[in-house]
Amino acid sequence: ATRMDVTTTLGTGVASLPSSIATPTITPNGGAVADSVKVSLKCATPKAVIHYTLDGSDPTTSSPLGKSAFTLIKSATVKAVAFLGTNTPSAVASATFTISRPSITTVGPLPSGTAGTMYSGVTLAATGGTAPYKWKVVGVSKLPAGLKLNGSTGVISGTPKAAGTVTPTIEVLDAKKGTALQPFSITIN
Repeated sequence: ATRMDVTTTLGTGVASLPSSIATPTITPNGGAVADSVKVSLKCATPKAVIHYTLDGSDPTTSSPLGKSAFTLIKSATVKAVAFLGTNTPSAVASATFTISRPSITTVGPLPSGTAGTMYSGVTLAATGGTAPYKWKVVGVSKLPAGLKLNGSTGVISGTPKAAGTVTPTIEVLDAKKGTALQPFSITIN
């Protein structure tokens, strides 16, 4: 004989059976990520339709369809439920993703300097993401001639060669490849 667990709501005569629809799988199954994460939803039950939410609430048939992968760019709790006709929906699958991007905390403009005189230097700072950080000047922008950015320490130092104002864009890259960009200005007198 086969045993079947049945839950009965007293007084209504309505019985609900455990769902025969497989619980969806969320891939990857949560965790801390750097910049963004591509999330896919699957269900082993043929023809089941997956609905999902990103706010931690349980999905309904009115929630977005999980037909194709989507990309998260901010922290979220993904929940997914599979539906098939009038069958009892699947159990809720849940995965929490923490997007941890670095943020440059140094504010500009950077200290000014004098041509031909050792630059007093500045150490760029960042928070968030996963240390260690790597620093670089990106795009067509440059530091004033004679100054360098130490990629490991974030220190800008050297002896500027000419007067002028430049606006370099600095990028910080963390250990998990999360990035942040920030434009600065430096005036050399």
